[in-house]
Amino acid sequence: MSSKILTNEILLTLKSFSYYRYSPESQKILYLTSQRDLKENKSFNELYIMNIDGTELKLISEPKINIEEPQFILQGKKIVYIQNNEIYIMNIDGTSKKKISENNKINNDIEGFLFDENLTKIIIIKLIKVPGLQVKKGNDAYPDCDKATNCYIADDLCYTHWDSLKDKIKRPFIYNIKYDKDKDDIIIDENSEINLLEKYTFECPSHYFGIQDEFCFNKTGDKIYFILKRFTGREYVVSTNCDLFEYSFGKDELLNICKGVYENINNLKINIYEDIDFCLSFKNQQNKIQENVMKIYGEKTFYKKDKNGKIDFNLGYNNYPKLSPNNKLICWLGMERDGYESDINKLYIYNFDTKEKYCITENLETFISSFCWGLDNKTIYLTAVWDGVFKIYKTDIINKKTEKIYEDICDFNNLNILDKDTILVTKCSMIAPNDLYAINILNNNIKQLTFINKEIMDEIKPVKVEKRMVETFDKKSMLCWVLYPPDFAPTKKYPTILHCQWGPQMCVSQYSMNFALIASHGYIVISPNRRGLPGFGREWLEEISGDYYDYCMKDYLSAIDDISKEEYVNKDKLGAVGASFGAYSVFWLMGNHNKRFKAFVAHAGVFNQEMGYIETEEMWFENWDNGGAPWIKINGEKFQNYLHSPHLFVDKWDTPILIIHGENDYRILHSQGESAFHAARMRNIPARLLILKDDGHNLFKPQNALIWQREFFGWLDKYLK
Repeated sequence: MSSKILTNEILLTLKSFSYYRYSPESQKILYLTSQRDLKENKSFNELYIMNIDGTELKLISEPKINIEEPQFILQGKKIVYIQNNEIYIMNIDGTSKKKISENNKINNDIEGFLFDENLTKIIIIKLIKVPGLQVKKGNDAYPDCDKATNCYIADDLCYTHWDSLKDKIKRPFIYNIKYDKDKDDIIIDENSEINLLEKYTFECPSHYFGIQDEFCFNKTGDKIYFILKRFTGREYVVSTNCDLFEYSFGKDELLNICKGVYENINNLKINIYEDIDFCLSFKNQQNKIQENVMKIYGEKTFYKKDKNGKIDFNLGYNNYPKLSPNNKLICWLGMERDGYESDINKLYIYNFDTKEKYCITENLETFISSFCWGLDNKTIYLTAVWDGVFKIYKTDIINKKTEKIYEDICDFNNLNILDKDTILVTKCSMIAPNDLYAINILNNNIKQLTFINKEIMDEIKPVKVEKRMVETFDKKSMLCWVLYPPDFAPTKKYPTILHCQWGPQMCVSQYSMNFALIASHGYIVISPNRRGLPGFGREWLEEISGDYYDYCMKDYLSAIDDISKEEYVNKDKLGAVGASFGAYSVFWLMGNHNKRFKAFVAHAGVFNQEMGYIETEEMWFENWDNGGAPWIKINGEKFQNYLHSPHLFVDKWDTPILIIHGENDYRILHSQGESAFHAARMRNIPARLLILKDDGHNLFKPQNALIWQREFFGWLDKYLK
């Protein structure tokens, strides 16, 4: 019988299922788990292998040795992986571990790698310095100042990104290789190096993704497919446009699959932004961008115009290229509009024989998180969010019909095909961490294959999760998630927390157990799927663009007002918490909540919207969401988000607030959190500031996370209990 309450320390000891690969030849699955070490203040990975039915599970990595990107090779007989930024090989039982090409200078500083199926070529990703980058460290600019490693000089934008300085970029290098069976070694031919993008300062793979997200080989190993964003500096930070290319070894010609043209690898620089105002949102400049692209590619493309005289050039993000089993088709996730990172992504198909490109999920108005090919070359399985959870669908690429095949109150993700009747998928919920499952698509039988945290979770008192439908101010129905404390009794009164979601256009994830942790501390939690979240159609998703302050905030208040009608809610003990956009929401609610709340917590949020625009590193985000720069006036007036910035309502602040920020946060600078703290204290409002000097927008240091949670609950308990 469950007897323990989920605590901060227990949550931080849970392992995270982070990665898996399947070998059809050996009928084995390998997977990685990540675990925090509080004492060492770092995380490490463990590598396991098992049969496809989950039996004969074995740990095959050494204790506290970080392993990354493990892959099967040689028909599942060997495993290769990264350890200490070097590539290693071992038997599938974990024996005979060794560094490949031991005396080769190539096998070091490895960020990622990918072998072709026949083990004749390898793509290696390295983080390197290249001439012409927009930022240099002091010691690189002035070699005689060799100790000046903590200063940098920038000449253009994108000199930082998320939590890192961009004085180095990721770059792919391709080599010929051979497997020496006698030595059990993979020999890298140093003299065969192909530096595919040597002439450019383009980053590849992109900042967000790794090689296995943006590269793939064909079966014969004579072609690679990769994603490339062909911009740097100012253009890079306003654009989301990137393309899917096919590179054939020995040729200078690349096939641009997104644009439907062949391009010379020595002439990849383009200008699609002629007469485009970078200080304005691209939302109302899409037609001009389309015109510019047509000028460049219109006479060259082999794609035909649609009935409206337009060609879909995939002007936004494109990623996750995957070839069909017969290699006659390639599928990827693409976005239609440039500058809009939260655009609805769609599945696109390119037919190599007919040179046709088409979308197969045109009517699926939501976010797709993963997909895989069926063995029949005509079915694609995918996971996509709808009604607050990620469900499993299948799409027939011929008739373009998408149908749901499985759902639960959970998030499914990381699809893979096991056999013609079975798919592999990860599953998690707000009350259960990620594990791997097999689902029979004929009878919907689901089988759990891993039980990573079973021993711990079996001892934890369960938290109850419910859907709650709330009527919004404009008479729409909004889905909210409500979590109740262990041993919940409706006759008692409970302090209640409003969770404000981040994004602003990211779904309330089932992945996080933080909600369960809050509930386990004796709070009721309500998390509304407010305006701006995917999974409820395009209109609902896009009602937040240019409008942070109205519909979205009213949705928050509708949620807390609705649950406050329940007898078990202590209306005098309400709090609101949030991170990133959720923290912006907290700052805004501080000046507009009309005495509803008694405590607030904000992590890494924008306090001053105007400063947020000129401080951040992703200008496409700021432009699209705000409309443009704060110095621009339309009909004599600034864009509305600036006129309703949280800092303009400080005169109405009257509630205690805890503010947390990472000092390495380049997405939202820590000065935003410090400014909000200063404002609160100058008005003599109880406030506390927690600055994490060695963390960024997200938390990676285990002890920082523990302190974060202790401060979080200490603050809420002080004012709500």
